[in-house]
Amino acid sequence: MRRFEDAQRQLESALRADPGIAEAHELLGNLLARKGQAEGALSHYREALRIRPEFDRAHLSLGAALAALGDAPQATAHLRKAAASPDVAVRDEAAQLLKEVEKAR
Repeated sequence: MRRFEDAQRQLESALRADPGIAEAHELLGNLLARKGQAEGALSHYREALRIRPEFDRAHLSLGAALAALGDAPQATAHLRKAAASPDVAVRDEAAQLLKEVEKAR
C-alpha cells in the first residue's frame, strides 16, 4: 500500500522498545533502501547482523545494497553467505545477484 511513513514509524517504535530485534532492523533497512536512504539502510542491515550474525535475509539485503552502491567485494561476501541459506528463496535470489555482480566485474 506504499504507506512507508507509517511503516517506518512503527518499526522505529518497535526498535525503541526493543533494539535487539534483528528482523525489525532488516525490515527498516529495506524500507529505507526503497526510499533512497542507502546509508540508513546499510546501518540497519549491519545492526541486524551484529545481533544475529547468521541472519540470511539480512546478508542478502546488505549484499544487494552494497552491490547497488558498487562495492562488489563486500557485496559478494554477504551474498555468498546468503547463497548458503537453507531458505530456497533467499538462496536463489542471492545466487542470481552473485551472477550479476560477478558479470559486472
